[in-house]
Parts: sequence; structure tokens; C-alpha cells
Amino acid sequence: MISAPTKRAVAAALVASVAAFHMFPGCDRTVESPPALTFADTSEIHWTSHEEGLTQAATLDKHLFVFFETEYCSYCRQMKRSTFREANIIGMLNEHFVSVCINASSREELPWGDSTTTYRELSRDHYDIQAVPTVWFLRPDGTKIDRLIGYCSGEVLLPVLQYVVGGYYDTSAAGSRGALGKEVSSQSDIR
Repeated sequence: MISAPTKRAVAAALVASVAAFHMFPGCDRTVESPPALTFADTSEIHWTSHEEGLTQAATLDKHLFVFFETEYCSYCRQMKRSTFREANIIGMLNEHFVSVCINASSREELPWGDSTTTYRELSRDHYDIQAVPTVWFLRPDGTKIDRLIGYCSGEVLLPVLQYVVGGYYDTSAAGSRGALGKEVSSQSDIR
């Protein structure tokens, strides 16, 4: 299990590796500055449903931020009470993402393709949610980029949001581990 200080180190290394990637000769991608951290709307995150989120992301050409939680998850509640109340996180999510919150244990039905499924089945079968909290990042067309598993402070989450918004995952040399890696924190609840 990886501790919170280690997660901060991983996030810092991820940002540093992205910056280093762009310093090598022969790389023709222009390095853009991270988005400015001044936002118009920092009052609260604008959560939407999964179905509406997919539609909005495609229409607005924004990435999806999909947060999976359960009602019994203490780390999910902690993220909602702390991380999701930080102005920079709220502003970044509202300006650059379509944010979806899914109860991974809900048996409520939703349309899925030509039939229906439950949020629990969607979480398990489509997103492979095995622990909560988990955040999935999706492209505007709904295809998966990667996920973060476990509690994330704003200090850890903000550079990852900037990484996704900047599109750096498309140039990542992360191989089969994916753009964000797949680490399970000691601060997650196994379903």
C-alpha cells in the first residue's frame, strides 16, 4: 500500500517527467503552461449524472472526471469534505471537466446501450471499480484515460488535473501501466 506522502511524491514525479519529456531534442510538441489558477466559479463542484456527463463532455469538448464512492466509505466522505471544497480543485473541475459522481453500490438503473444496467454493475463491469474512492478520467468522447484509486488531497489531485487538461497523457511513455499508473492507496475502502 502506498502512503499519502508517497502519493505526493508520485504526483510530483509525474509532473516532472512530463516537463522533462518536452526538453528532449526532437520532440516537436509545444510545451504549454499549466492553466492559470484563477477561476470564475469556485463555489461548489457542478456534479451531473453519468448519462448527462457523457453528453455534455462530447458537446463541450471537455474531459470527464468520474468520482466513484459509496455511502459507507469514510475516505470518500473525507474527499468530499476536504479535497472537493478547495477553491483550486472546484475551479479546475468546473472550468475544464464535466464532473460525475457515482454511488458504486447503488442498484438504481440507468440506460446503457440498448438496455439498462445499475450503477453498481456499471461500476464493477465497465469501470472495474474494486475499491473506493476511485476517480476515472475520460476523454471528451467517453474513452478511458486512466484512474486514481484511493483518497487524494488537493495537493495530489491538482497536478493530475493539470496533466489531463494539458493532454499530456497522449505523449506518456508509461507503457502498459497507463498514463497515471495504477496504485492502490492504503486510504481506500475495498468493496
